[in-house]
Amino acid sequence: MNIRVNINNFELISNLWSHLNKKRKVQFILLIFLMFLGGLAEAMSLGMVLPFIGVLVTPEIIMENKLALQVSQALGIQSANQLVLPLTILFLSAALVAGIIRMIVLKVTTSYSFATAHDLSIDVYKRSIYQPYSVHISRNSSAIVSAITSKVKDVAGTFMYLLNLINSTVLSTVILTTLMVIDSSITLTAMGIFLGLYGIISLFSFSRLRKYSVIIADQRDGIVKTLTEGLGGIRDALLSATQDTFVKIYQDADLKLQKALASNTLIANIPKPFIETLGIILIGLLAYFLSLQGNLENQLPTFGALLIGAQRLLPAMQQGYTSYAIIHGSNSSLLDVLELLNQKIILNNKGSSSEKIKFERSIKLESVNFKYTPDGPDVLTNISLNIPKGSSIGIIGETGSGKSTMLDIIMGLLIPTQGNISIDDRLLTIDSMYLWQRSIAHVPQNIFLSDATVLENIAFGIEIDLIDKARVKKVAEYSQIAEFIEAQPEQYGVRVGERGVKLSGGQRQRIGIARALYRDSDVLILDEATSALDNKTEESVIKAIEDFNPLVTTIMIAHRISTLRNCDSIIEIDIGKIKREGNFESINS
Repeated sequence: MNIRVNINNFELISNLWSHLNKKRKVQFILLIFLMFLGGLAEAMSLGMVLPFIGVLVTPEIIMENKLALQVSQALGIQSANQLVLPLTILFLSAALVAGIIRMIVLKVTTSYSFATAHDLSIDVYKRSIYQPYSVHISRNSSAIVSAITSKVKDVAGTFMYLLNLINSTVLSTVILTTLMVIDSSITLTAMGIFLGLYGIISLFSFSRLRKYSVIIADQRDGIVKTLTEGLGGIRDALLSATQDTFVKIYQDADLKLQKALASNTLIANIPKPFIETLGIILIGLLAYFLSLQGNLENQLPTFGALLIGAQRLLPAMQQGYTSYAIIHGSNSSLLDVLELLNQKIILNNKGSSSEKIKFERSIKLESVNFKYTPDGPDVLTNISLNIPKGSSIGIIGETGSGKSTMLDIIMGLLIPTQGNISIDDRLLTIDSMYLWQRSIAHVPQNIFLSDATVLENIAFGIEIDLIDKARVKKVAEYSQIAEFIEAQPEQYGVRVGERGVKLSGGQRQRIGIARALYRDSDVLILDEATSALDNKTEESVIKAIEDFNPLVTTIMIAHRISTLRNCDSIIEIDIGKIKREGNFESINS
């Protein structure tokens, strides 16, 4: 946690800047240029205050000014009273232009912030989903969801507040410079008081902002985790009557989050009432001392200019402080998002989707060892295996023996700690695994189904307009699920519910098998994919799979050895090692 607190904001923002595309960087620079134009408009507007009030109060004094006299003569103006209308028009025009530029800056800055949030959320999601399987199983998906759904918005807001900080700095500098020209002693005194007050407040508050930023980032992850687990395990929660436990966990996390958010908001805005009150006091004192000098009328233009300058300066200074405080308060969220943005896309998934490793002879595992962590135990030890193309291989073994891990290695989801896996003598590497995975269809025991139609779930991951409906119907028939689907009023348009909750376990597994057959892959891997089917249906489905593509290479883990009756070879795994290998009769004896 201390590492997070001590991260330099400038370094984080520099890192974030590197993740912006060229278009956003150009827009950012153009926005800064627009802010400088706004600053010039503010200076012009404020600079017009002095002659405008002067011509209204003591017009004859204006004509005593050499520059004003030259301009008047050039315009054919003979008396000071004739300056009232032109100066009024100039003053109002300058104020109007400054106001329009402020509105444009606000609109463009807001649009830029949301567009940047969109870009960053896509980048975070892409960089996360393209990580290897070993990365995905080692981290909690709730942190990714939290980063994409909420933290990215905070980070994109960092750019908006950075722009606001720059804008307020430009405006404050311009206004202070203009006021210095009008009256340097009063401006320097006021500036020293205001900056001193902001400095004192910052000294005591910014460490707390960073502390709260850590709480906000952590509790957002906790909230997403609680929501995911509570709603995802709702059946168990209902049966065990543990809803209150999940509500309590959520309540505690959300309370901490809201308190931290409230504290950060308070710290960001707390100087405002002090500064406004102090500003009014200073203006009152200024008016009092001018009145003591007995020439308030002559000093009225200066007083008016200082008054309007203060009216514009104080909000600009407060905006700058608030923006900097919020950037501080988003420190940990920014760090979390940057950790995801800095992920390298390891899976090189470019090229045509039809491009894949040509599989003609065999899959070979040579002296494969595997462990999930460097200090962890060996899950697989000295696995050597040859799987000829077109063969049917069965795998059996006790729970935890390493069967599924071996399948993950065959599928290229995990890379052996030692040893090699090759396809037709071509070594499988990180750079080539995605080409091999395009040749594989996998049916796990627990099928993931999205809250969509049966059609979309069978053709999973394919845009609906590109789905081959005739093929969907064909594979549904082979997987023994077509009769059920076509008995529904919506047929292939029937929705399965979240995670397939509207279907039985056997129906979900058959949709999973149909999904695998739809891919028409060279290798079909079944990881206890028929465990929810009765013996008769299982036998029928296995036979249909064999008939669908006699050339497919099938590797299956089965709970019942009878499922593997027709396999060419059966391998028994015991504590991460191949215990024995043979046909059904020899293994079953």
